[in-house]
Amino acid sequence: MLNAGNILYCTPFYFQDGSCKNKYFIVLAKNYDDIVVANLPTSKDHVPNFITKRHGCLNNDDACFNCYYFEKNKIISENNFAFPRDTYLFVRRTNKHNEQKRIRENLQY
Repeated sequence: MLNAGNILYCTPFYFQDGSCKNKYFIVLAKNYDDIVVANLPTSKDHVPNFITKRHGCLNNDDACFNCYYFEKNKIISENNFAFPRDTYLFVRRTNKHNEQKRIRENLQY
């Protein structure tokens, strides 16, 4: 379940500050110590207006900007999953989580 590439939906996801909301959780990597590197994507569009949005990596070196953009309703998996809204992965939202502790508390199977 917590393998690189998996997209999970946590209902709700509990943030470190104690707040919570329903969130997607994308597993980017996992090591042998059960540490998971994951990203919490967002539907909030922080892409500068001068960057053309096309599904995939958006990068502008001059603006020091990059993210991965998932176009809404575009199928991205073998089981026909698509995000229901335009969705963005920003590097600054990537975190390490201890699988045994925090992640299992958040997941709904």
